[in-house]
Amino acid sequence: MNEIAQEPIAIRRAILNKRNTPRAARTSTIALLAIAGFVWLFAAVDANAAVMMGNGASAVTMTAVAAGDTSFAGGKDATAVGDTSTASVDNTTAIGAHSRAMAVSATSLGDTAQAIAAQSLALGANSMATFGNSVALGSGSVTLYGAQTGYTAFGLNAPQTSVGEVNVGNRTISGVAAGRVDQDAVNVAQLKAVASRIDGSVMYDRHPDGSINRDSVTLQGDPGNGGTLIHNVADAVDTHDAVNLGQLSAMLGNAVGNITVNTSNPMFSVEGSPTTEPAQASGAHSIAAGANAQAGGANAVALGAGSNASADNSVALGQGSIADRANTVSVGAAGQERQITNVAAGVQGTDAVNVNQLNQGMSGAVGQAQAYTDDQVRSARKDGYGGAAAAIAMAGLPQAVLPGRGMVAMAAGTYGGQSAMALGVSKLSDTGKWAYKLQGTASTRGELGGSIGAGMHW
Repeated sequence: MNEIAQEPIAIRRAILNKRNTPRAARTSTIALLAIAGFVWLFAAVDANAAVMMGNGASAVTMTAVAAGDTSFAGGKDATAVGDTSTASVDNTTAIGAHSRAMAVSATSLGDTAQAIAAQSLALGANSMATFGNSVALGSGSVTLYGAQTGYTAFGLNAPQTSVGEVNVGNRTISGVAAGRVDQDAVNVAQLKAVASRIDGSVMYDRHPDGSINRDSVTLQGDPGNGGTLIHNVADAVDTHDAVNLGQLSAMLGNAVGNITVNTSNPMFSVEGSPTTEPAQASGAHSIAAGANAQAGGANAVALGAGSNASADNSVALGQGSIADRANTVSVGAAGQERQITNVAAGVQGTDAVNVNQLNQGMSGAVGQAQAYTDDQVRSARKDGYGGAAAAIAMAGLPQAVLPGRGMVAMAAGTYGGQSAMALGVSKLSDTGKWAYKLQGTASTRGELGGSIGAGMHW
């Protein structure tokens, strides 16, 4: 084989080393190695001898292999195959031109493949495994994260931990069998099976622009079948939690009580037929309770069998009561009036009064009127007595009797406990034919009186 002539200096070194080894300790190893279309013959001194092939190849330890120009195997059991390949530390393997395995137990396979971290694997041209226990699989693949601790995985609540990373360089992985346990990879067939179960059932709605509306969810059941049932709903705890039928039934039972028809109930009882005698509340915000009760007015209340509150804001209380005037309360109807009993005494001006209050009010009013009348009569009587005393006093005034002479006179009078004073002036003409008189009075009632008169003798 002419290729043997190309055997590099490394083989000659191995031969020389063998010559310098004692004959008894020598164990020759000869192997043919096919690299890049050439068949290489090399020999080792013994099974633990280093192997170096190629110009500038270097194997540092006795169990290392360096094959290729300027290849370098720098650790125990290190293997570097390919021009400028490097397996720098123990148990590393670099196969391929320019490939590098730079950490313990790292492996790189492919042109310029690089396994930089411990126990990493780079497989493929220009692949790069830069994190421990990680794999860069395929040409150009590069690991990005490596092992992670305490990270949050999508869809899981508990913290997760990984021992490494596998990067396939944005490639489709085909021929994947269906996963069996939690840590197995799943294939598209499994994913489609899951999607078929949830597709069309629960999904986020979308905004008009096509983006996901995470504030709205539609259950995509068939509306013709009455919608979609949601089973196994837990009891709501927070204000915005969904409630189940059990909670709703309990809430309605507590709020309304046990409403029954034709059956006695300690909390509420109604007699009548709900089918033939239904109550009807047709007015806005109206209430009708009782067989055939009607509440037609806005905000009207009809309470009692056959009651009817037809006017706005009216109240009909009791069987057959009719409230047909707005803002009124009726407890009966024409010819069917009712008494309202046990009415407390009114306090405010718009409160209802009871008969006791009415009687007291009437008695007080009559007493006040009588006292007023008596006082007025008494006062009038005294005024009359004062007038009588004034008349008596004026009657007692003397009259002038001498011709041409005048007289000033005073007199007093009393009557019924009242008194009066009178003052008078009189005169007789010189001829004695004419007489004149002017007089006034004042009584103890504070009243004044007066008179004037004239007379003629013949």
